[in-house]
Amino acid sequence: MEKFTALYPNRNDIHVYSAPGRTEIGGNHTDHQHGCVIAGAVDLDVIGVAAFHDENIIRIKSEGYDEFAVSLDDLDVHIGEKGSSEIVRGIAARFKDLGVEISGFDMYTTSNVLGGSGISSSAAFETLIATAIDSYYNNNQIGAVEIAKIGQYAENFYFGKKSGLMDQMVCSVGGFVFLDFQNIQNPSIQKIDFDLSKTGYALIITDTKGDHSDLTDDYVAVRTEMDEVAEYFGKKVLREVDENQFWNNLPD
Repeated sequence: MEKFTALYPNRNDIHVYSAPGRTEIGGNHTDHQHGCVIAGAVDLDVIGVAAFHDENIIRIKSEGYDEFAVSLDDLDVHIGEKGSSEIVRGIAARFKDLGVEISGFDMYTTSNVLGGSGISSSAAFETLIATAIDSYYNNNQIGAVEIAKIGQYAENFYFGKKSGLMDQMVCSVGGFVFLDFQNIQNPSIQKIDFDLSKTGYALIITDTKGDHSDLTDDYVAVRTEMDEVAEYFGKKVLREVDENQFWNNLPD
């Protein structure tokens, strides 16, 4: 709050938002193949302090990074540009497509969702921005599933990473969940009452000081190869492929 008011003085109506990171329990890369996933939100989150205004621009300063701004008068895809600005541009564009009028806001964010550690810092950020917009400009009408889809849309079409829906869905829905993506437009969400600590185990997250921002092409290659295998069987995704046929045709 202190850093926000120092950066953006004279903003009186201040709001605070939060979105958690997530971890996969089972089902890596199955979401974009319309498969099943078990995953859970973690108790590490990204927090955004925001004030809304009518200046038609979104300004965001994240702790440890330079401030960036996105003009709501320019919501086209910027070819060759990647990063948080394109994610925000994509989210704003999608809300506009859905008929939600946005006039802009200033936001300061801080996060302990470690980047490059496999707990979806990007999806948490997307969920944070979409939640703030939906909360203030749309009276929380979109709902958790659509917020996840909006984050995925921005990542797919503006950032250029053809991710599935699992990361954003878990950050948005929260808790420990079983997700079935057979109907990708309306995934089945089942909350699971599970306490990891009672099993005698703990989830250990290691800060590798790594950065997977240069791995987008490798991620795309994984999905592309899985799509090509499905296409071999005349299907769009692996969920539709008969398992026995898959094993029998493995030599080919």
